[in-house]
Order: sequence, then C-alpha cells, then structure tokens
Amino acid sequence: MKRSLTLLMLSCFTVAVSLPGFSGIPGSLSPSSDLVIMKSASGLKSVRQIDLTQAIDMALAGNPELSSLEWDVEAAAARARKAAGKRLPELNLTGAFTHSPDGQRLIAKRSLEDLGVFTRNICTAELMVTLPLFAGGSIVNEMEAFRLLHLVSSQRLARSRNELIFNVTSTFFQILAQKQVVKSIEFSLKSLEQHLATVRALVQAEKAARVDELRTEVRLADISEQLLRARNVLAVQFRVLKNLLGVEDMTLTFQLTGDLATLDKNTAVWDLETAIKVAAENRHDLRALQHEVESLERFFQATKGERYPRVSLQGSYAERWAVDPINVDRDASGNVAYVGISIQLPVYRGGRLKAGIQESRSRLESARNRYRALQQKVTLEVESALLNVEAARKRISASEMAVAQAEESFRIEKLKYQASMGTLVDVLDAQAALLAAQTNYYRALADYHTSWAQLKFNTGEGR
Repeated sequence: MKRSLTLLMLSCFTVAVSLPGFSGIPGSLSPSSDLVIMKSASGLKSVRQIDLTQAIDMALAGNPELSSLEWDVEAAAARARKAAGKRLPELNLTGAFTHSPDGQRLIAKRSLEDLGVFTRNICTAELMVTLPLFAGGSIVNEMEAFRLLHLVSSQRLARSRNELIFNVTSTFFQILAQKQVVKSIEFSLKSLEQHLATVRALVQAEKAARVDELRTEVRLADISEQLLRARNVLAVQFRVLKNLLGVEDMTLTFQLTGDLATLDKNTAVWDLETAIKVAAENRHDLRALQHEVESLERFFQATKGERYPRVSLQGSYAERWAVDPINVDRDASGNVAYVGISIQLPVYRGGRLKAGIQESRSRLESARNRYRALQQKVTLEVESALLNVEAARKRISASEMAVAQAEESFRIEKLKYQASMGTLVDVLDAQAALLAAQTNYYRALADYHTSWAQLKFNTGEGR
C-alpha cells in the first residue's frame, strides 16, 4: 500500500514538472507570465518582473510628486486665465433694501410736474457693467506675466520628469550591481567554507596549525557580516525604487531584468562644446528660469503702471420698488439707468506703490543673477558628467582585468596552501582581493550606467 502511494505521488510530480511554466525554484517566473505568487514568512507576496523601460513607465504614471507638479501646472493655467479675464467687462447684479425714517424719493425727479413717490422702504435690483479702458499697462503686463509663469510650471514639470527618469535609471542599475555584489559575497562565503574544510583536514593531519582554522573562521564571520549588510542595502534600494514608482502595495516585490554588463551602443562621448550647446537648448530648468525672468520683467512693468490713472467705462440699470409709500395708496416702482466714464488717480498710498516697485525690481535682479548662476552650473554639470562617463569606462576595463587576475591568484594560493607551500594569510588576502575586485567591477558597471544617464539628464535629454 505504501509503495503504491509512493508511485502515485511520483507520477503526479512527474506530470507537474512536465506542465508549461513549472519551475522547481520557489518564486521563479514562468516564461508566459511576469507576475507570480510566492509564499513567505509574512504571507503571500506577488513578484513582478520588470525591465528598465517598464520601471520608467510605472514611475511616470504613478509617482505622487510628479502628480502634484501636474496639478501645479493646472493651477498656473487657471491663474493665467484669471489674469486674462481682467481685461473683459465685469457684470454684477446687486440687490438691496434700504430704510429711511424720514422717507425718501423713489427715483430722481424727471419733470416739473412729477410729484414723485416718497417712501421709507426701498427695494433695489441693479445690473452694473464695468469695462477697463486704460490701466497704465498693468492688466496687459500681468496677463503676459501669468502666461509666462504657466510656461515656468510646464518646464519645471518636464525637468522633474527627466529627474525622475534619471533617479529610476540610477536606482535600477544600482540594484543590479548590488545583486551581483551579494552573489560575489555568497561565492566568497562558499569558497571560504570549502577552504575551512580543507584547513580542518590539514589540522587533523597535523599539516597545519590550529590558528589557521581560527583565522579562517574569523574571516568567515566577517564575510557573513558583509553579506548581511549587502542584503540590507539591497532591500533598502528596492524600497527606494518602489517609492520612485509610486507603489504602495507592500506585498508586491520586483524582479529586475537587465544586463548590467551590456553598455549603451551610443556611448560616443561628446565634446564639451557640443554637450553644453545641447544642454542650453534642452535643459527645462534653464528654460523655466528664463521664463521666470521674463515674467518678473512683466510684473515690474505692471507695478510701475499702477502710478497712472485707471479709466473705466461704467453703466448701470436699476429697478426700484417703494414698499408702503407715504404719498400714494399703493406700491410703486421705477427704473434708473446711467452710463459714464470713471477715472481713478492714485494720489497717496502710504508709500506702498514705491515699495512695490522696489520689490519688483529686486525680485527681477535676483532672478537674473540666478539665471546666470544656473548657466554656469549647467556647464559644470555637463563637464562633470562627461568626465564621469569616461572615468567609469576606464574603471570597467581596469576592474575587469583585476577580477581575472584575482581569481587566478586565489586559485593558486589555495593550491599552494593545500600543498603546504603557502600560508593562510596569503589565501585570505587573495580571497579579500578577489571580493574587492568583483565589487569594484560591478560598481564600475553601475556607475557607468548612472553617469551615462546623468549625462543625458544634465544635457536635458529624456530617456
């Protein structure tokens, strides 16, 4: 009976293995799907496989900071429409009730024979229209200033998009590199465990001292601690990536797909002059600050325009009703209409006008200096990015060679120690050199991708 049950279980397992998409590795991804469910100590977790392009798309769609900037652009557009509405006629409907103890005429006398209607209570409904004719350029300049501020918000949004793309790209490749660092440390840990077994055999055979075993165990403990720190760094990096993507589901984890060793094909390093020219044309923050300077120039002109008189065309039509009139036995009504021009000339405002002009001038000069400072900063950032790309390229070549040499050195030192021709110190030093070389190589690869993304970001390019 037990044998039959065992055969049945083996048959079921064989069928399951033959099914498409089955993998014996827990949490592995099926070729037909990029989302699997795996069980952990904290419960069920979903694992999604994404590449760099998908990660960037997710960030652009779900990052909350980017969404807030999109609302800022909408607010700036609304302010521009609000400013543009000041040059249009203003139409107001007003209702009022007045009471006079002595009584008052309902409407003005229109002829000598008109006795008029007198009442203590008057109800009024008035429709008034006001059209600005001249405001010293304040309305036109404010309208243009707010239009430019709308462009400022749009350019800042575009800059934030590029910054988000850079941050996602940088974090993505840092995670890929850190995963390789973790694998390198795990490899070192496994190699030292195997070497510890060799040392113990030599100690038992009285071909090695007991202190060699102790030193190897100490190095194993140190490597184990390094592995814990590396895994913790990797977990933090994944948390940073989820924040950038706007993911709030704590049960969702990502499996990143990408080849860290595959370098961009378009990696021809630009000359500095060309890169600066591209940055001057494409940098959204540079455009934003330029539009901000232009808008402040308009605000300055608008503030100076407040010194001039304001001329408006005004018209009104009102209906009035007498409630319980004094000299007639029934309620009466009448209408009043007028059209005219009003002029408002500022005579004294307690120094506010002069202070406002000075404030506008100071803000304008401050923005002009910030614009010049940003131009210098752009030159520095572009040059630094070019140098970082070239340095990372050279580091990759050097560290790749160092890894091959360290691997061979570690292999030779282990063989020498097994043959009692070398010391344990040489073995441990070779192992440490190998781990350092591997770590430097993977970090150089990540730094290359990051510096290349930074070059595109600093020159104002997107992906």
